[in-house]
This record gives sequence, structure tokens and C-alpha cells, in this order.
Amino acid sequence: MINRVNTLDTNDSSGASIQDMAMLCAERNACVMSCYERGSVTLDGFLAQQASKVSFNKTRKTIYEPSDFYESAEEFITERLGDKAGKDIAAALEANVILTADHHGAVFCSQSFQGDILYGFLLRKLGVQGRIIPIFSGGQVELGNVTFARGINLYVSDESKGALPFFRAVDHNQMAIKAKAIDEEMLERFRNNFITENPDDTVKKTLEELLKTIYETDLVRKCRNYSEQVTAIGAMLSGKLFPEETGFTFAYLEVERVIKKILIKELGDENSILHRVMFFRSARKIINEITTEDGLPIASQLFVGADSKGRKVFLRLSESGELIGESRDGSKVQYIADPDNIKGLLEREEIYPGIFIVSVLLAFERGITWMGGMFQSVYLPSWQKTVMKLLNEIGMKEEADIVGGFDCTGYISGPMYALFGGDGYATTAGPVEMLMTGCNLSFLKNSIEKTTLWNAHMIGLHEMYPDLTVKNERKPDWYKTAAQELFGCFTGNIINAKTTKSRLG
Repeated sequence: MINRVNTLDTNDSSGASIQDMAMLCAERNACVMSCYERGSVTLDGFLAQQASKVSFNKTRKTIYEPSDFYESAEEFITERLGDKAGKDIAAALEANVILTADHHGAVFCSQSFQGDILYGFLLRKLGVQGRIIPIFSGGQVELGNVTFARGINLYVSDESKGALPFFRAVDHNQMAIKAKAIDEEMLERFRNNFITENPDDTVKKTLEELLKTIYETDLVRKCRNYSEQVTAIGAMLSGKLFPEETGFTFAYLEVERVIKKILIKELGDENSILHRVMFFRSARKIINEITTEDGLPIASQLFVGADSKGRKVFLRLSESGELIGESRDGSKVQYIADPDNIKGLLEREEIYPGIFIVSVLLAFERGITWMGGMFQSVYLPSWQKTVMKLLNEIGMKEEADIVGGFDCTGYISGPMYALFGGDGYATTAGPVEMLMTGCNLSFLKNSIEKTTLWNAHMIGLHEMYPDLTVKNERKPDWYKTAAQELFGCFTGNIINAKTTKSRLG
């Protein structure tokens, strides 16, 4: 029997209650529906279920050992955060599970950040004790994505979440991996627009502290680009929020760069899956015919390019051996797809591996368990079946059997358990709200142990609902309705000055 967990009793027939909104999300997404059906388990119990998937996958045969990926990640972290961080990340990766739900630069998205914390506690269950928690983010996601890598998200209003940009509106289609570093001019504009005249003294003080103690430090200023800055900003922010000895320091890395050497090596190996798929004409014909569940052929999901403004260009590998695409201005993009040329394009970062290729390298060949979001936990098992079909058709049955042996249903970024408390309302809490209220890991750990899985999805409605619905089907006041109901339902999950002590100076 499905367990309908504790929610505010409402006679609202308008379809605007948090239960109704959450159920609509469940109807739209198989992962959310699964969480509804298993809704009475606590988040701590849910983490134990995810840990069992990791343990199972570690027993399975792999095509390649994952050590080369560990080494690459350690090299990146050591270069950006130092030797101690490098050693910590090496130990964390031995657990053989990675968080892959984040969009690079979207540090202040409450759903992503609370998922990162959940992942930190998952690693603790798996025996990882170091501070560094590696997060492998998609750098090819645009700055203006709903998770808002353009700047900082605020959740202090019951009307809507705030989006405070560093980057210009004209840059919203730029991929995070192509963005320049946040500079002095951008910081000055941010301060003038969002801090100087801000009527809320606590928000004003919090944002000013973020600039002074993180964005304006030498560690961030010396970074060559935005991707490097994200690693520094994320590490400093999480270290500031969770300074306890057992706390977390999140290390955000753009996965496309971490896997670059591995990918180039495999493309040069005539016995590898990716070499055969890319460079054998018979296989190229097959990947143009086989589609994933969304109807897109595999050939169109291998690589993406970038135009002169850093905007994504979708590429398709033709049967004749060319990567072909069209940029936003209508100009044609075409590359010869032979091993040497592809290697050069990857090294010069004129093209990047698509997430489909990342999944082949890490999840399907090396057996690394992915912990994703509500979309990934649905599409990754689907891709698994697609890759198995492809391998069987190109004569790699043994490899197909290996790929089919993994559990690819890992899910961690979606359930939420911390709310920011206002005057009669509650909204999902992100890093700014946690800094304002002094939220600590002890409070969050307690929330995770007491909050049930379905309740955690209702707590996360302010992020989940707009992700699974279109604007014209939402009631105009849905955000406020949810905020008011969440305040009445989940008082034990609310952080404010009464429950925690602010760390602001």
C-alpha cells in the first residue's frame, strides 16, 4: 500500500496544495513517482538504499579499471586546491561513486546544494572520512539554466526566488565551461545592484560577506576562468558553512576536462568501444539508426562544439565520418572525424564530449556508480539499454553483458530537508540562507534522519515543481501557497535565528 505521509490537511480543490503539486510532479516523472511509492522511508534509510547500489556495483566486472579517472581528478584538485585536497579526493573516489547531478557554477541552487550535502553523508556511510567531497558537474550547461550559474540564488521571499547575476543577460546562453572569470567590474556592478541599497540588513550583510571573504580573495582572483573560480568559490563557501572537523568541503570540477585525457587515450585504442563507434564506418551507420528514448540518434549525442561566443553547437557524426552542426547564427560547423583531428579538437577545446560519452567512459566501462537527479535516474538506465543494443550490433557481446550488469538508478539530488523560515512562510534553503542563519551539519544530519522521502520532495517543491511543469499550468500564487503550507507542515525543518546561530560577523 502507498503510504501518504504527513501533510497539511487541506480542502483546497484548486489543485494548488503542496500535496497536489507534488503528485503532479510524480505523474510527470518516474523517479518522483517511485519516491512517492516508497515515501515513508527516512532520508537516512534512503541513503542506505543508495549505498547498497554502490556496494553492488563494486562487485561487478568492468571493462576498464577506474583508477585512471581517480588519478585525473586528483591531478585537477591538487592543481586548484592543493596537495591535501588531492589526497582527500583520491580517498573519496575509492568509494567508486560520484555525484553527477550538478550544473557547473550553480553553487547557489538550493536543490543542488542540499543534494551535495546528502552525497557527503552518503560517502560517510561508505567509510569516507576526509573533508573533500568531489562533485563532477556538467560544464557544457548554459549560464542561464534554471539552476542559474550566472550568479547567486536567494530564497528569502515568499513571492519567488531571487536571481542575482554576475554575468550579463546577453551571456545567458554561454556554456559555463567557456565563461571568462568574474572580474572587478562584475563584482562592482553586483555590489551596486544588489547590496548597497538592499533594504534587508541581514541579506545585505550576508552578500557583502560573500564578496569580501570569497569572491574578492586572492584564490578566486588568480583563477584564469570561471570554471576554475567555481572550484575555489565552492570549496571556500562550503568550508565556511561547515567548519567542523567532520565537515564537508565541496570540490566542483567540470567533468568534461577531467575525462579529456582518458577519452583521447581510448579514441586512440583500436580495440576500444569508442574507437570502433567513431571510426568504423559500419558502426557509424548503426549509431545514426539507433536512438535513445527521446528519439535522438546516438550519433547526435557524442560531442558538442562552441561558437565564437561560447554558445553550444550540437554536433552529429555522419556515416561518412564528419562531425556536422549549425551554430545559432546559422553558420555551418563541420569537422573531419579521424583520430588525429578529433584528438586535436579535444585538446584545443573546440569540441567537448557529450554527457552520453561521459556515461560510457565512467558508468558503463568503469562501473562507477552515478548519483544523479530525478531526470538522470530515468535516462541513465535507458542509455544503458541503448549502449547494450549498440554493442551487440557491432559484435561486442562480452562488453554488452558487462554494461548490463550495473545498477544505474542512483538518485540523490532532488529530496530536500532544510527550509528557510520567514514570517509565516518557509522556502527551500540554499547556501545564502544557511550562512544567514548559521545552519550547521548537526541540524542537517538531524533533519535527514527524521524527514521521510516523500516529505523531502514536498519540501523541495519550490525547485521541483517548475522543473516538471510549464508556466501556463501553474497558479499565479503557487510559490506563496507552497511557502505558507510548508511553514505549517514542516516546522522541524526550518532554519532561522531561533534554531541556529548566525555566523555573520
